[in-house]
Parts: sequence; structure tokens; C-alpha cells
Amino acid sequence: MVVRVPGAKAVQPAQTPQQAAERRALVELCLKSSRAVAVGKSESGRGQGTAAAVTTVGLSQLYVIGKPIGEGAYGFVRIAQQRLTLQLVAVKTFDKQRLRDPGARRRLENEIRVLQRVRHKHVVRLFEVFESAKRVHLCMEHVPCGTLARLIRRQKRLPEPLARRLLRQLVGALSYLHHRCIAHRDVKLENVLIDEAGDAKLIDFGFSIVSRSRLRVPCGSLSYTAPEIVRGCDYDGPLADVWSLGVLLYVMLVGKFPFVGATKDELSRHILRGQFALPVHVTREPETLLRAMMIIDASRREPCERLARHAWLERASASEPEICTEHQKVGELEAELMAELAELGVGGESARESITQCRHDHVHTTYQLLRKKQQHPAPSMASVELESQLGGANSDEAQVC
Repeated sequence: MVVRVPGAKAVQPAQTPQQAAERRALVELCLKSSRAVAVGKSESGRGQGTAAAVTTVGLSQLYVIGKPIGEGAYGFVRIAQQRLTLQLVAVKTFDKQRLRDPGARRRLENEIRVLQRVRHKHVVRLFEVFESAKRVHLCMEHVPCGTLARLIRRQKRLPEPLARRLLRQLVGALSYLHHRCIAHRDVKLENVLIDEAGDAKLIDFGFSIVSRSRLRVPCGSLSYTAPEIVRGCDYDGPLADVWSLGVLLYVMLVGKFPFVGATKDELSRHILRGQFALPVHVTREPETLLRAMMIIDASRREPCERLARHAWLERASASEPEICTEHQKVGELEAELMAELAELGVGGESARESITQCRHDHVHTTYQLLRKKQQHPAPSMASVELESQLGGANSDEAQVC
């Protein structure tokens, strides 16, 4: 039991000798993990390492692993709880058997490389990477309220103010990425998560690419695919993202896709025509925005930077912040969070270096989780749903290692 003292911090109960020993072992694992990442980054800089520095400490040594919350061709996503802070993360696991294909391995390395270099409030955050003999694990920000696809299934379609709010956030995220020559190439409802505040987070960068050149390889889901890609032409990645975002906006406002077909060939023909109808409840301003985003001729399509200045997006409520296209800088370290790190046993100068250099190690992860807890202070294990997701944790640890 935690004793509450008025005007003071909570006093933790005294630990038993066994608990103290377990905590010391956990802290040592955390520090060992961070040292391994620091060495890996150094070797990578000299051309000796992999595309991303990874920790050699076992995932289940630092996290309580819960049940799967998602699945894809690569493997699965599980909820997990960090042992040090008890905060929740999402662990995206790739089975190496499925990574034997060079293209699949390249997509994983692309995803890690992109997520380690971007920091935007509406792009999901990668904390750290674990690798074992059989699997690669990406430890990522947990976004608890499901996908945009799930929200639309429940609501049928979104009211214009909510659709505009989410679109402003996604336009900001894509504008940020495009400014850094990153094309997402798989913008769709299933790749947008909703967080505790009801804000959008763009996820799944497996098809993303860093390039200033025109692209040739088709990516993504056909329903969202730009016509120039359907025709088999080379294409501009950011402008193809704009088309996909236009499809996403249409579904938010209307509740169905602008282009449909009983077969892939029929769907492709409708995309190439580029003709779509809007029901009467969609007002004039979002209609003009949609027609600026879904133009057959990609050279006439508005880039995200100009979309942000569209009249409908500028007419936001007073409570909404400006469209964010900025890189989130580390800034000054927060003294209160650094003190918490020290209390956990992982503070000091090495922790400062880990955080300011964004090493994506376990100390850096711990700081970010404490920061998120500060912003969203609801207890990690407050709900029955989360307890059930973590129930029986590590019972199938063989699938985690």
C-alpha cells in the first residue's frame, strides 16, 4: 500500500530483501541494454553494425508481455508493460522465417531507419529494438483507442468538425515527412491510430522510403492507390500519399470508398477514371479540398504543404492548435523526470547522454514513458480490459524470444 502524505510525494513501502535484489537485477539489465545499444551505434557509424543498433538483453527481461492486439503478414503486435515504470507499450514482432525474402527484410530495416529519425506528435514513436535468434521486436508507443477504421465502423461516418481535426493532424504529419523526403506509401484507415486525447497517430512505415527521386515499385492497398501507380508509371511518392489521404478523407465524411469494384480490374478502371460523387450532406469546402487531392494528373495535385492552407482546414475551432509540421526537439531535460530516473536507479550522466542523443535504448525509453505518464496520468493497469490483455503474461514466452 502507498501512504499519501499531504503536500508530499507518495512514500513507497519498504522492499523485502528479495524485492530489492530483483530491482537491482532489473536496473542492471536496463543499464546493460543501454550500453549494448551505445556500442551498436558506434559500430554502425564505422560501418560494422546493422541498419539499427539493437539490444541483446531479452525483451521479456525488461517487459511483461501480454496478449496479441493485432496481426499482419510480418507477425503480430502485443501489448506489454515495462517492468521499471509499469507503463504500457506496443511490441511489434517480426518472425525471421518471414524475413528471409530480401524485400521483407529491407522493409523492416526501412521502418526502423525512418522511425528512428522522425519525431512528430502525430507519428507513432519507436522506443527501442530487440533482436533474438528467431525474432525482431520493435518496442513502440502504445496508442490505446484503436484504429480510425474501427472508429468509422462504429460511427458509420464522422461529423465534419471531427474529420477536419483528424485531417489537419495527418496533413501536418505527412507535410513533416515529405519535407524530409520520406514518402509513407501506405496511408489508410488501418494505419491511423487514435490516442487518449482523441488525436491521430500515423503508423506502419514498412513501405516508407527516403528518396528525392521518382519511384517505380507499387505499394499499399489498391483502394487507396493513386492512378499513376495503377497505370504502372513511375510516380512522386508524396503526391501519391496525397491521393491516399484524399481517399481516407472521403471515407471519413461519407462512410464508404469513392472507388469500388467487384474485382481488382473493375476497381482499377474506376480509379483511373477518377470520377466520384459526394452526397448532399458534404458541404462545399471539404468537396473542393477532396477535388484538389484526388486529381488524376498528379502534376496538378496539391502537395500537403499547400493543403494545409486550404480554407476548410484553416477554419478550425479556437481550441485546436496550428497544423504541426515541426520536428519535436529534445529540449531541456525535465528535472522532475530526471529525479524519477535517479530514484529508479538509472539516472546520472549516462542517462543524460542517452536522452539528449536519442539513443533509442532502455534508459531513453524509460524517460519517454515517464513523460507520457506525466501527460496522461491514468494508471496503466486501471481497466479490466488492460488487465485481461496482460493476464497470463509470458505464459507463451517461447513465442516472444
